[in-house]
Amino acid sequence: MTGPTPHFTWNELTVRKRIPGADLARLTPAVRVELARVAACAEVIRAHVGQPIRVTSAFRAGDPRQHGQGQAMDIQVDGMSPMELLRILRELDMPHPLRQVIAETDAGNRAALDLPMGEGSGRWLHIAVFGAGFTRPSTLPWGASWDPPGDRAYVAV
Repeated sequence: MTGPTPHFTWNELTVRKRIPGADLARLTPAVRVELARVAACAEVIRAHVGQPIRVTSAFRAGDPRQHGQGQAMDIQVDGMSPMELLRILRELDMPHPLRQVIAETDAGNRAALDLPMGEGSGRWLHIAVFGAGFTRPSTLPWGASWDPPGDRAYVAV
């Protein structure tokens, strides 16, 4: 199945729980436009790092936040840490302004963000573009987050 950019298909931009195309049937024309914008940013990242990018989550039907609008994607680059990729993104010229970039992990500690990403690693980078409903700068445009016991923590970077 084709997609909005040369290296990202609609199936992988609608992955949910590792099932490509899980939300494909729920894509609207407006969401497709937004997904094409965030995928164009991912193409710039892919070209810069010189290797494929794994999309772990992009459009999530029913999500009231940026993923539900098609304006965000969670990505992994094998062998790179989320923090390393975050630092690279600060230097790139994107085709669309980024609203938010967050290095994330479900490991429960900040140190995990410096470990390499890979399939099933529990580490990823969240990127989001400005768009409908999310037109103001994020209160945390560049950050690191993890899921400690209790509540989600964010640390500005």
